[in-house]
Amino acid sequence: MNNMPEDQINPLDAKAGSTGDGGSALKDGAFWVKNSNTFLPVSRVEDGKQKLLNKEPEWYHIIQKRLGVDYEPNEAVIHDTHKMYIGLEQNPYDSSLSDGSWVYSPSGVFEDAIAISGDWEPFVINVRYVCYSLQSQPGNQAWENYFNAKIEEASAVTPLIIKNAWFFDIDGDGREESIVNASNTVFASGLEQHPPASEDTAIYTLTAYFNSDGAAIDMGGSVSSSVSSEPVNIQNNIYESYTFDKNSPEYIEQFIAAYQYDRNGDVAVCPIFNYGENYRLPEKSILLVDIDGDGRAELLTMPTLIYAPITVYHFDENWQPCVQFAINTPA
Repeated sequence: MNNMPEDQINPLDAKAGSTGDGGSALKDGAFWVKNSNTFLPVSRVEDGKQKLLNKEPEWYHIIQKRLGVDYEPNEAVIHDTHKMYIGLEQNPYDSSLSDGSWVYSPSGVFEDAIAISGDWEPFVINVRYVCYSLQSQPGNQAWENYFNAKIEEASAVTPLIIKNAWFFDIDGDGREESIVNASNTVFASGLEQHPPASEDTAIYTLTAYFNSDGAAIDMGGSVSSSVSSEPVNIQNNIYESYTFDKNSPEYIEQFIAAYQYDRNGDVAVCPIFNYGENYRLPEKSILLVDIDGDGRAELLTMPTLIYAPITVYHFDENWQPCVQFAINTPA
Protein backbone atom coordinates (compact mmCIF):
# COMPACT_ATOMS: atom_id res chain seq x y z
CA MET A 1 0.00 0.00 0.00
CA ASN A 2 1.03 3.65 -0.41
CA ASN A 3 2.60 4.96 2.82
CA MET A 4 2.66 8.61 1.77
CA PRO A 5 0.70 11.12 3.88
CA GLU A 6 -2.85 11.44 2.58
CA ASP A 7 -2.37 15.02 1.42
CA GLN A 8 0.65 13.98 -0.69
CA ILE A 9 -0.85 10.96 -2.49
CA ASN A 10 -0.95 11.39 -6.25
CA PRO A 11 -4.66 11.49 -7.21
CA LEU A 12 -3.86 9.26 -10.20
CA ASP A 13 -2.43 6.60 -7.84
CA ALA A 14 -5.45 6.90 -5.57
CA LYS A 15 -7.80 6.28 -8.48
CA ALA A 16 -5.70 3.39 -9.74
CA GLY A 17 -6.05 1.65 -6.39
CA SER A 18 -9.84 2.01 -6.09
CA THR A 19 -11.81 -1.20 -6.16
CA GLY A 20 -14.38 -0.42 -8.79
CA ASP A 21 -16.33 -3.46 -7.51
CA GLY A 22 -19.01 -1.91 -5.34
CA GLY A 23 -16.74 1.01 -4.48
CA SER A 24 -17.03 2.92 -7.76
CA ALA A 25 -20.11 2.53 -9.94
CA LEU A 26 -20.00 2.69 -13.70
CA LYS A 27 -21.07 6.04 -15.10
CA ASP A 28 -23.57 6.33 -17.93
CA GLY A 29 -21.90 7.33 -21.17
CA ALA A 30 -19.93 6.04 -24.13
CA PHE A 31 -16.30 5.73 -25.05
CA TRP A 32 -14.78 5.55 -28.54
CA VAL A 33 -11.30 4.92 -29.93
CA LYS A 34 -10.21 6.41 -33.23
CA ASN A 35 -8.98 3.91 -35.79
CA SER A 36 -8.62 4.29 -39.56
CA ASN A 37 -10.26 7.72 -39.33
CA THR A 38 -13.30 6.11 -37.69
CA PHE A 39 -14.36 6.29 -34.05
CA LEU A 40 -15.13 2.78 -32.80
CA PRO A 41 -17.18 2.22 -29.63
CA VAL A 42 -15.46 0.17 -26.92
CA SER A 43 -17.79 1.01 -24.04
CA ARG A 44 -21.47 1.84 -23.66
CA VAL A 45 -22.92 2.16 -20.14
CA GLU A 46 -26.66 2.63 -19.69
CA ASP A 47 -28.40 2.66 -16.28
CA GLY A 48 -25.08 1.77 -14.70
CA LYS A 49 -24.62 -1.41 -16.76
CA GLN A 50 -22.02 -2.15 -19.43
CA LYS A 51 -23.61 -3.02 -22.79
CA LEU A 52 -20.44 -4.10 -24.62
CA LEU A 53 -19.27 -7.30 -22.95
CA ASN A 54 -18.81 -9.81 -25.79
CA LYS A 55 -15.45 -11.56 -25.52
CA GLU A 56 -15.53 -12.82 -29.11
CA PRO A 57 -14.79 -10.04 -31.63
CA GLU A 58 -17.76 -8.34 -33.28
CA TRP A 59 -17.55 -6.48 -36.54
CA TYR A 60 -17.76 -2.72 -36.17
CA HIS A 61 -20.64 -2.38 -38.65
CA ILE A 62 -22.75 -4.87 -36.69
CA ILE A 63 -22.22 -2.83 -33.54
CA GLN A 64 -23.02 0.32 -35.50
CA LYS A 65 -26.34 -1.16 -36.59
CA ARG A 66 -27.19 -2.23 -33.05
CA LEU A 67 -26.32 1.12 -31.49
CA GLY A 68 -28.04 3.11 -34.22
CA VAL A 69 -27.83 6.89 -34.21
CA ASP A 70 -25.76 6.93 -31.04
CA TYR A 71 -22.89 5.17 -32.78
CA GLU A 72 -20.98 8.31 -33.72
CA PRO A 73 -19.49 10.60 -31.03
CA ASN A 74 -21.15 13.72 -32.41
CA GLU A 75 -21.26 15.58 -29.09
CA ALA A 76 -18.43 13.76 -27.32
CA VAL A 77 -15.27 15.28 -25.89
CA ILE A 78 -12.12 14.39 -27.84
CA HIS A 79 -8.92 13.64 -25.89
CA ASP A 80 -5.32 13.27 -27.07
CA THR A 81 -3.98 9.88 -25.96
CA HIS A 82 -0.49 11.34 -25.40
CA LYS A 83 -1.86 12.55 -22.05
CA MET A 84 -1.51 8.95 -20.90
CA TYR A 85 2.27 9.18 -20.93
CA ILE A 86 4.59 10.67 -18.32
CA GLY A 87 6.80 13.42 -19.72
CA LEU A 88 6.37 12.28 -23.31
CA GLU A 89 5.90 15.01 -25.88
CA GLN A 90 6.41 13.08 -29.11
CA ASN A 91 4.58 10.08 -30.45
CA PRO A 92 6.12 7.05 -28.69
CA TYR A 93 6.15 5.13 -31.97
CA ASP A 94 8.55 7.60 -33.57
CA SER A 95 11.43 5.67 -31.98
CA SER A 96 12.44 2.32 -33.41
CA LEU A 97 15.31 -0.09 -33.10
CA SER A 98 18.44 1.82 -34.07
CA ASP A 99 19.24 -0.09 -37.21
CA GLY A 100 19.41 1.10 -40.80
CA SER A 101 17.16 -1.69 -42.00
CA TRP A 102 14.07 0.03 -40.66
CA VAL A 103 12.00 1.65 -43.37
CA TYR A 104 9.40 2.94 -40.97
CA SER A 105 8.56 2.39 -37.34
CA PRO A 106 5.29 0.94 -36.02
CA SER A 107 2.51 3.48 -36.30
CA GLY A 108 0.19 4.44 -33.50
CA VAL A 109 -2.81 2.40 -34.58
CA PHE A 110 -5.07 4.14 -32.08
CA GLU A 111 -4.39 7.37 -34.00
CA ASP A 112 -3.85 9.41 -30.83
CA ALA A 113 -7.51 10.15 -30.14
CA ILE A 114 -10.33 8.93 -27.91
CA ALA A 115 -13.82 10.34 -27.39
CA ILE A 116 -16.10 10.36 -24.33
CA SER A 117 -19.75 11.22 -23.89
CA GLY A 118 -19.79 11.23 -20.11
CA ASP A 119 -18.40 13.09 -17.12
CA TRP A 120 -15.11 11.51 -16.06
CA GLU A 121 -11.34 11.73 -16.50
CA PRO A 122 -10.03 8.98 -18.82
CA PHE A 123 -6.36 9.10 -17.81
CA VAL A 124 -6.42 7.75 -14.27
CA ILE A 125 -3.00 6.12 -14.26
CA ASN A 126 0.43 7.30 -15.34
CA VAL A 127 2.20 5.28 -18.03
CA ARG A 128 5.80 5.43 -19.13
CA TYR A 129 7.03 4.01 -22.41
CA VAL A 130 10.46 2.64 -23.34
CA CYS A 131 11.60 1.67 -26.84
CA TYR A 132 14.70 -0.53 -26.78
CA SER A 133 17.52 -0.67 -29.29
CA LEU A 134 19.49 -3.64 -30.43
CA GLN A 135 22.47 -2.18 -28.61
CA SER A 136 20.64 -1.59 -25.32
CA GLN A 137 18.38 -4.49 -24.46
CA PRO A 138 16.66 -4.27 -21.04
CA GLY A 139 18.27 -7.33 -19.43
CA ASN A 140 15.11 -8.17 -17.44
CA GLN A 141 15.49 -11.79 -16.33
CA ALA A 142 11.76 -12.47 -15.95
CA TRP A 143 11.10 -11.21 -19.47
CA GLU A 144 14.01 -13.19 -20.90
CA ASN A 145 12.94 -16.43 -19.21
CA TYR A 146 9.36 -16.13 -20.46
CA PHE A 147 10.08 -15.15 -24.08
CA ASN A 148 13.03 -17.51 -24.53
CA ALA A 149 10.89 -20.43 -23.40
CA LYS A 150 8.33 -19.51 -26.09
CA ILE A 151 10.96 -19.10 -28.82
CA GLU A 152 12.81 -22.29 -27.93
CA GLU A 153 9.68 -24.31 -28.61
CA ALA A 154 10.48 -23.67 -32.29
CA SER A 155 14.20 -22.86 -32.34
CA ALA A 156 17.15 -22.98 -29.98
CA VAL A 157 19.28 -20.72 -32.16
CA THR A 158 17.14 -17.59 -32.47
CA PRO A 159 18.05 -14.44 -30.49
CA LEU A 160 15.57 -12.70 -28.22
CA ILE A 161 14.89 -9.09 -29.19
CA ILE A 162 12.77 -6.90 -26.90
CA LYS A 163 11.20 -4.10 -28.95
CA ASN A 164 9.31 -1.95 -26.44
CA ALA A 165 7.48 -1.90 -23.11
CA TRP A 166 4.90 0.07 -21.16
CA PHE A 167 5.22 0.48 -17.37
CA PHE A 168 2.48 1.42 -14.88
CA ASP A 169 1.33 0.76 -11.32
CA ILE A 170 -2.15 -0.62 -11.95
CA ASP A 171 -2.89 -1.65 -8.34
CA GLY A 172 -1.34 1.35 -6.59
CA ASP A 173 1.11 -0.71 -4.49
CA GLY A 174 4.17 1.27 -5.56
CA ARG A 175 5.50 -1.48 -7.87
CA GLU A 176 5.26 -1.41 -11.64
CA GLU A 177 3.52 -3.85 -13.92
CA SER A 178 4.46 -3.95 -17.60
CA ILE A 179 3.36 -4.96 -21.08
CA VAL A 180 6.21 -6.04 -23.34
CA ASN A 181 6.62 -6.74 -27.05
CA ALA A 182 9.32 -9.12 -28.27
CA SER A 183 9.90 -9.53 -32.01
CA ASN A 184 12.87 -10.28 -34.23
CA THR A 185 11.22 -9.16 -37.46
CA VAL A 186 11.35 -5.80 -39.21
CA PHE A 187 10.28 -4.32 -42.53
CA ALA A 188 13.40 -3.74 -44.59
CA SER A 189 14.68 -3.13 -48.07
CA GLY A 190 17.96 -3.42 -49.95
CA LEU A 191 19.76 -5.90 -47.70
CA GLU A 192 22.51 -8.13 -48.99
CA GLN A 193 21.56 -11.76 -49.40
CA HIS A 194 23.36 -13.12 -46.36
CA PRO A 195 21.30 -15.87 -44.74
CA PRO A 196 21.45 -16.71 -41.04
CA ALA A 197 24.09 -19.16 -39.87
CA SER A 198 21.57 -21.86 -38.98
CA GLU A 199 18.71 -23.35 -40.93
CA ASP A 200 16.83 -23.91 -37.67
CA THR A 201 15.96 -20.28 -37.05
CA ALA A 202 12.54 -18.85 -36.23
CA ILE A 203 10.61 -15.62 -36.56
CA TYR A 204 8.33 -14.40 -33.78
CA THR A 205 6.22 -11.60 -32.40
CA LEU A 206 5.07 -12.05 -28.81
CA THR A 207 3.28 -9.86 -26.28
CA ALA A 208 3.01 -10.49 -22.54
CA TYR A 209 1.69 -8.77 -19.43
CA PHE A 210 4.06 -8.99 -16.46
CA ASN A 211 2.91 -8.59 -12.87
CA SER A 212 5.19 -6.64 -10.55
CA ASP A 213 6.64 -9.94 -9.27
CA GLY A 214 7.61 -10.98 -12.81
CA ALA A 215 4.81 -13.50 -13.39
CA ALA A 216 3.71 -13.43 -17.03
CA ILE A 217 0.30 -13.54 -18.71
CA ASP A 218 0.28 -14.42 -22.42
CA MET A 219 -1.32 -11.71 -24.56
CA GLY A 220 -0.89 -13.33 -27.94
CA GLY A 221 1.57 -13.61 -30.78
CA SER A 222 3.24 -16.35 -32.76
CA VAL A 223 6.51 -18.19 -33.27
CA SER A 224 7.14 -19.71 -36.69
CA SER A 225 9.94 -22.01 -37.86
CA SER A 226 8.77 -21.98 -41.49
CA VAL A 227 11.89 -20.17 -42.64
CA SER A 228 14.28 -21.28 -45.39
CA SER A 229 17.99 -20.47 -45.62
CA GLU A 230 17.57 -19.99 -49.37
CA PRO A 231 14.98 -18.06 -51.41
CA VAL A 232 11.69 -19.90 -51.87
CA ASN A 233 10.44 -20.22 -55.43
CA ILE A 234 7.05 -18.86 -56.38
CA GLN A 235 5.16 -22.06 -56.97
CA ASN A 236 2.20 -23.88 -55.53
CA ASN A 237 1.01 -20.75 -53.76
CA ILE A 238 4.33 -20.38 -51.93
CA TYR A 239 5.91 -16.97 -52.19
CA GLU A 240 9.38 -15.68 -51.52
CA SER A 241 9.82 -12.66 -49.28
CA TYR A 242 13.03 -11.70 -51.01
CA THR A 243 12.90 -11.23 -54.78
CA PHE A 244 15.45 -10.37 -57.42
CA ASP A 245 15.46 -10.20 -61.19
CA LYS A 246 18.15 -12.40 -62.79
CA ASN A 247 18.12 -10.13 -65.83
CA SER A 248 18.63 -7.07 -63.63
CA PRO A 249 20.78 -8.21 -60.69
CA GLU A 250 21.00 -4.67 -59.37
CA TYR A 251 17.28 -4.80 -58.62
CA ILE A 252 16.57 -6.39 -55.24
CA GLU A 253 13.41 -5.96 -53.24
CA GLN A 254 13.40 -7.05 -49.62
CA PHE A 255 10.10 -7.00 -47.76
CA ILE A 256 10.90 -8.50 -44.38
CA ALA A 257 14.05 -9.20 -42.42
CA ALA A 258 14.82 -10.71 -39.04
CA TYR A 259 17.46 -10.43 -36.37
CA GLN A 260 19.30 -13.77 -36.40
CA TYR A 261 22.73 -15.07 -35.46
CA ASP A 262 25.28 -14.81 -38.27
CA ARG A 263 28.23 -17.12 -38.84
CA ASN A 264 30.33 -15.15 -36.34
CA GLY A 265 27.73 -15.64 -33.61
CA ASP A 266 26.68 -11.99 -33.73
CA VAL A 267 23.12 -10.75 -34.09
CA ALA A 268 22.60 -9.47 -37.63
CA VAL A 269 19.70 -8.45 -39.83
CA CYS A 270 19.07 -11.29 -42.27
CA PRO A 271 16.61 -11.68 -45.14
CA ILE A 272 13.63 -13.88 -44.34
CA PHE A 273 12.88 -16.56 -46.88
CA ASN A 274 9.61 -17.54 -45.29
CA TYR A 275 6.69 -19.59 -46.58
CA GLY A 276 3.90 -17.06 -46.92
CA GLU A 277 3.69 -13.82 -48.83
CA ASN A 278 5.31 -10.88 -46.99
CA TYR A 279 4.35 -12.39 -43.64
CA ARG A 280 5.19 -10.44 -40.51
CA LEU A 281 2.97 -10.31 -37.43
CA PRO A 282 3.29 -6.76 -36.10
CA GLU A 283 3.70 -5.80 -32.46
CA LYS A 284 0.73 -4.66 -30.41
CA SER A 285 0.14 -1.16 -29.16
CA ILE A 286 -1.85 -0.33 -26.03
CA LEU A 287 -3.98 2.22 -24.24
CA LEU A 288 -4.61 2.36 -20.49
CA VAL A 289 -7.72 4.48 -19.95
CA ASP A 290 -10.91 4.50 -17.89
CA ILE A 291 -13.59 3.68 -20.46
CA ASP A 292 -16.59 3.44 -18.10
CA GLY A 293 -16.11 6.11 -15.41
CA ASP A 294 -15.49 3.79 -12.45
CA GLY A 295 -12.08 5.28 -11.66
CA ARG A 296 -10.17 2.20 -12.79
CA ALA A 297 -8.15 1.94 -15.99
CA GLU A 298 -9.00 -0.64 -18.61
CA LEU A 299 -6.39 -2.03 -21.00
CA LEU A 300 -6.89 -1.81 -24.77
CA THR A 301 -4.58 -3.68 -27.15
CA MET A 302 -4.36 -3.84 -30.92
CA PRO A 303 -1.85 -5.08 -33.53
CA THR A 304 -1.20 -2.95 -36.62
CA LEU A 305 -3.18 -5.12 -39.02
CA ILE A 306 -6.26 -4.35 -41.08
CA TYR A 307 -9.40 -5.85 -39.59
CA ALA A 308 -7.44 -6.75 -36.44
CA PRO A 309 -9.52 -6.57 -33.27
CA ILE A 310 -9.21 -3.95 -30.59
CA THR A 311 -9.42 -6.00 -27.40
CA VAL A 312 -10.58 -4.47 -24.12
CA TYR A 313 -9.40 -5.99 -20.85
CA HIS A 314 -10.76 -5.12 -17.42
CA PHE A 315 -8.77 -5.85 -14.28
CA ASP A 316 -10.35 -8.30 -11.84
CA GLU A 317 -10.24 -8.16 -8.02
CA ASN A 318 -6.65 -9.48 -8.15
CA TRP A 319 -5.68 -6.90 -10.77
CA GLN A 320 -5.27 -9.48 -13.52
CA PRO A 321 -6.34 -8.49 -17.07
CA CYS A 322 -9.47 -10.29 -18.32
CA VAL A 323 -11.05 -9.95 -21.76
CA GLN A 324 -14.23 -7.87 -21.68
CA PHE A 325 -14.90 -6.90 -25.28
CA ALA A 326 -13.35 -7.07 -28.75
CA ILE A 327 -14.26 -5.31 -31.99
CA ASN A 328 -12.98 -6.05 -35.47
CA THR A 329 -11.76 -2.85 -37.12
CA PRO A 330 -12.24 -1.42 -40.61
CA ALA A 331 -9.45 -1.53 -43.19
